[in-house]
Amino acid sequence: MDRVIRARVLDKKGRSLPDANVKVFLGGNYFGEASAASSNAGTVYTFQINDSTVDVALRAEYNGQVPQDARLSTEVNEWDFVFPVEITVPRDKPFWEEHFAGLLGVAFIVLLATIALVLKKEPTQLQYRVLIGILAIGLAGVGTELRGFLHVELSLGKQLAVTAAGALAIFVLIYFFRPA
Repeated sequence: MDRVIRARVLDKKGRSLPDANVKVFLGGNYFGEASAASSNAGTVYTFQINDSTVDVALRAEYNGQVPQDARLSTEVNEWDFVFPVEITVPRDKPFWEEHFAGLLGVAFIVLLATIALVLKKEPTQLQYRVLIGILAIGLAGVGTELRGFLHVELSLGKQLAVTAAGALAIFVLIYFFRPA
């Protein structure tokens, strides 16, 4: 009966290591090896073995690190090697693009603080609503950078009900309630 052995070579944060090498030994004899170039994008190394009763040993090597060995029992067909290194993952997007909403939120809050310093007298009702709108948008933008989840259910009388989550919930809280 055939046996399929799968191995992964990871860094200490669980990310696949490029340019790793995995060797397979059957019954103490060299069977074959796979490298990142010949495997599935360096993530899973797969070996097809024709004898399911033979003793299987794996050896993973990575970039000058001490090689790691593993002996697999007949019930184990998958193994993860974890090396004490950390690779840097290139960003898909530039920083400003990935955090645009948060940066825009900070810009709105700075704009609001500037306007508040310029207005030395009591703002009119229209100015007040505009300032609250700017504050709500700014804090919602900053809220996109926060981890976690916020859920708000709001009833305004018998006719209006609002349900919001995440950054929109922050906007609803600030816009519909007068900040202190």
